[in-house]
Amino acid sequence: MVASVHVEIPRLKEFVGKIHGMTDEIKAQQRGAMTKATDMLAGEVKSRIHTRHPGATGSARAGIKPRVNASGNAGYVNTKNKAAKFSQIGRSPGRMPRPSTIAKKFGLDPDEAFLVARAIGRRGTKGQSVMAPTLSAKRSQVDHIFHEAIKRVVQSVR
Repeated sequence: MVASVHVEIPRLKEFVGKIHGMTDEIKAQQRGAMTKATDMLAGEVKSRIHTRHPGATGSARAGIKPRVNASGNAGYVNTKNKAAKFSQIGRSPGRMPRPSTIAKKFGLDPDEAFLVARAIGRRGTKGQSVMAPTLSAKRSQVDHIFHEAIKRVVQSVR
């Protein structure tokens, strides 16, 4: 004897059709959430740099930019400023930086700046990461931004 069970979900085809027709809405919500998250993270990184390095000239902060890729599924907070990159990752031993740069940055006389530059050339410097700890600290806010976007998509299906 063959037994069969017939399961029917009322309005399933209608629901699936709505979802397939919403790809533009889903992409817009995704891109909007990614833009909001990267903007928030960039602002927080700039704030943390100012707090950790109050004597900084501001070029490192000004160079920090949020960016979202074309499809909206990846966001970046980065900088093209060389000084900001070195402050994040450090500098390995090797060539010594220009003493004039060290003198200007730290307000040292030329002799002191030469000694500091030579020490940096010999020992390198340790990076002071700001970006990764910022993401860790703000993870719940980033998650909340995306959960709200998902809620908006689900509500528009109803």
